[in-house]
Amino acid sequence: MKKILVIDDSSVTRRKVKTALGEEFHVVEAVNGNDGIAKAKIKKDLSLIISDHNMPGEFNGLQMVKEIRNIDHHKMTPIFMFSSETALVPYY
Repeated sequence: MKKILVIDDSSVTRRKVKTALGEEFHVVEAVNGNDGIAKAKIKKDLSLIISDHNMPGEFNGLQMVKEIRNIDHHKMTPIFMFSSETALVPYY
């Protein structure tokens, strides 16, 4: 079973992502950037990392990605980033 790391400070969002992924995947949850980095270091067999862009704490989503890319076994792991913040979307 493929493992996916889902990182978001919102338990509701983590649950929704887990539900959307269905039972075909084993979902590992992390509550913030620090937790995501720690779990990425331990879980060498992640197929995908899904993360919120805006998170409280020491590492926001982009800073966390930079740290995860420094972990040898996750240099090429796909990372999907999302945000519910409309301020990030450019308006034309």
